[in-house]
Amino acid sequence: MKIKTKILAAALALGLTGAASAANVTYVGGATSFRNVANVVIANYATNHGGQLLASDSGTLTSATNLLVSYTNASGTNYIVAHWTGAGIGIQSAAGPAEGLSNAATIGFWNTNVTGWTNAPASGSTATNQHTLAVTFSENFQSTTLFNGTVKGVTYANLSGFDGSDGIVAVSPYSWAGSKGIPTNANITASTAQNLLLNNNEPLSLITGNPNDETNSVFLIGRNIDAGARYNVFAEAGFGVRGVAQSYAVGTNFTGGGASTATIQGGSSTNEIFLYPIETIDGISSGSVGNSGYNSGGTVVGLLTSSYARGSQLLIGNYNSSNTTISSTSAWTRTGSNFLVGFAALGDVISKTNAGLVPLTFNGVAYSTNAVIEGQYTLWGYEHIYLSPNAASVDIALASAWGNSILATPTAQLYPVLNYNDVNAVVGRNGDGLPIYPNY
Repeated sequence: MKIKTKILAAALALGLTGAASAANVTYVGGATSFRNVANVVIANYATNHGGQLLASDSGTLTSATNLLVSYTNASGTNYIVAHWTGAGIGIQSAAGPAEGLSNAATIGFWNTNVTGWTNAPASGSTATNQHTLAVTFSENFQSTTLFNGTVKGVTYANLSGFDGSDGIVAVSPYSWAGSKGIPTNANITASTAQNLLLNNNEPLSLITGNPNDETNSVFLIGRNIDAGARYNVFAEAGFGVRGVAQSYAVGTNFTGGGASTATIQGGSSTNEIFLYPIETIDGISSGSVGNSGYNSGGTVVGLLTSSYARGSQLLIGNYNSSNTTISSTSAWTRTGSNFLVGFAALGDVISKTNAGLVPLTFNGVAYSTNAVIEGQYTLWGYEHIYLSPNAASVDIALASAWGNSILATPTAQLYPVLNYNDVNAVVGRNGDGLPIYPNY
């Protein structure tokens, strides 16, 4: 984690105090779960360097998916534009071919011409300015994702972190959670997680230990194949990051027809679910019904604040022979209460605990910063800042400034994210989901 001093000094000199030139625009993206930290760091950098927050698509900075800021250096006014799309596509865009090539993975950003948007939320639908990423935040090692080596005829570069190594800046914890009304003593083990991922449902008694829950059910809702949370949770469960899962989508008053979208509509008691439709993410097909999921942990935790119909009142969608259409529904077979179970970044889970969602323990351990630091709570991944090989010197300098800023921020201010050095002083791991070892 030591910065290569000469490289950093050169980058800072070129990027922040270079000769006069046209305005530089740095395009940033990656993990949605870390935007609460990244947005603050980027906005603070702007205000500390003669610029300002120009626009976001949320009244709350920490939840914005799109961001535009300005800053100044010797060349004048420059811009940073962020669009948080997911860890996988962030790696794909940064590691792939250079912008302008036909197979470059581009992402939609706001244009820097945002007159009238200053300090006011702006619609994400205007993020249509396509570019590749210069800097990407990822909660996974690149080797965990789909985009390393040659994939579908495209060769992806080996990304380097802002520090010339793995670019680790923080530890991001995750949590399993259950929907409204699930018993608070429910506990997910690696074994029960594997069963859920394989079979999409199980008796509630498997996660409570209560024989009275044998007629009650839990159903899995998950994340799509781009999600960094999916990689880390699958790895930690021993399911494998490429494991083919079975998870549900939620539909209210779903009457059939095309199943390309999992709708979330109305009502406090939802009575229909169906295996998540096949979809193509980042040019890769999910392959089979059930093996995709929602594109945001925020969406998952929102679904966990609702109640779900009991017993046979819960309807399960059935696909036609080509797996393209929900052709009918069947009544669920267990007679008791029904709950959803899913996973998300801990920050997303915490945001909905007052709305009915119930955080679950993992392998019998509740999350706490001490439990992570001492190696007892193992459901976490490292947060990285990676640089595209096509990044300009000013982009490199910005990433270095952000990385050092996060490393200097104590855990108490990053909560529920943890400072990397606080964790690494005690324990570490060599890859996503790999064993945790002592550093003392």
